[in-house]
Amino acid sequence: MSGRKKQNSSHPNVDNKMFDQMYTAIAKARNRDIKMRENLQLLDRRINEQSHQVDALIDSVNTSIQALKKPLHQNINPRAIGGSTCLPHSKIPTKYTMNSPKSNR
Repeated sequence: MSGRKKQNSSHPNVDNKMFDQMYTAIAKARNRDIKMRENLQLLDRRINEQSHQVDALIDSVNTSIQALKKPLHQNINPRAIGGSTCLPHSKIPTKYTMNSPKSNR
């Protein structure tokens, strides 16, 4: 035996201490890989949730912009502000007004 250590592993150039170190390093790398995959899945879920929230916010802003583009009188719901839903006097057909000649009294 010309200066070589006694080999217990199956590979002739690797002693048991080196084998244990390699095995430990591989196990640690595997655990890090698993942990990183779990973190990536968690981040992916969070991104999807926030993406849905952003989409809802964009829809809300677009709805508000469309409402602002309409003339003011189209935006106001008279019932929502406690107003009357009656037509203004000028919109009432003349056959129903008191001063109308066609009035049925």
